[in-house]
Amino acid sequence: MTANPIETVFLDAGGVLCHPSWTRVADALVRHGAHVTSSALAAAEQKATRDIDDAHTIGKTDDRARGWLYFNLVLQHAGVTQNDGTDAALAELREYHRLDNLWEHVEPDVAPAPAALKDRGLRLVVVSNANGRLKHLF
Repeated sequence: MTANPIETVFLDAGGVLCHPSWTRVADALVRHGAHVTSSALAAAEQKATRDIDDAHTIGKTDDRARGWLYFNLVLQHAGVTQNDGTDAALAELREYHRLDNLWEHVEPDVAPAPAALKDRGLRLVVVSNANGRLKHLF
């Protein structure tokens, strides 16, 4: 019998295991005058992520800059015009993220996947460039 050559699986937290709470984001934006739904923001996330993953963007930014550029791109792809209200909402969300972590939404089908990997005897490692609250959150 051949041994399984894979012993450890590394999973990225943000964008794989968890996503921003688009409900929280939409609520903040609406409180500041924007007209957007959480589902529109969630749909825009993939487009924003693709934009962020561009080699030119990665080469000219760091994680901190990309984090909030990401939200600006989500707004753009969701059809939300940036203005003082959206800036205020993002500042509010930035403060929430600093104290907690805005990447707090886990899709229902995510939890069974790491459990299945662990059941196969694999060691799991979660990696992140988050704000240091990940261990607490998980």
